Amino acid sequence: MSVRIDRILQLSNKRDFYNAIKAFDKAIEIDPGFIKAYFVRGLTYSRLGDKQRAMGDLNRTIELDSQFAGAYNARGNVYTSMNNSPLAIKDFEKAIVLDPNLAESYCNRGVLRVQVGEYKRAMADLDRAIRLNPEYAEAFVFRGVALGLTGNRIDGIKDLDRGVEILEQSISRDPRIEKEMASFLSMAYFFQGTNYISVNKTEQGIGSLKKAARLGNNQAQDSLRSKGIEW
Repeated sequence: MSVRIDRILQLSNKRDFYNAIKAFDKAIEIDPGFIKAYFVRGLTYSRLGDKQRAMGDLNRTIELDSQFAGAYNARGNVYTSMNNSPLAIKDFEKAIVLDPNLAESYCNRGVLRVQVGEYKRAMADLDRAIRLNPEYAEAFVFRGVALGLTGNRIDGIKDLDRGVEILEQSISRDPRIEKEMASFLSMAYFFQGTNYISVNKTEQGIGSLKKAARLGNNQAQDSLRSKGIEW
């Protein structure tokens, strides 16, 4: 079965999601207790935006292995996408208890805390995520956002610059992920631009806003439009 799961994972990694799901269906039919198949099929459904099926598979994964930190983290992401922050945070916290070195769970909890204005607690989570994974673009971006919102725009810009740099390098290495990452990258450019403008680095700020606008960021487009600037 290990050879089979490796082949299926290759389909998922190549973004051949529908064929990957068919292969996972078959694997689960052969072995209904195949934990990894439920887990990765759940991740695949999540990437396709099928929240209900993703939730079903991740619930089943946790039923089969209640100590699977990654499954709690993944289910927390689905709860986040469903705007259920309390249950998302509960799952992220469970994942951290099970695996204190799971950088993604610290980052995910930190992002939710940024969104509700708990900036100090958010930055503690994002600090931890970055210590665990110094190349964690999302953690740098959201720590930069939090720093900017608390008035520390200089350090915020440093973090946003680093986050954007990592994202751009990732896309350069694998252009297939550009579409998938466009929304997040546009948000990063937007906050990078607004923070630059707030410290009177207008040219750099406008440049970042233009990048965000070209990726479809409505806030960046409105900001540039209000200034009479095309993108």
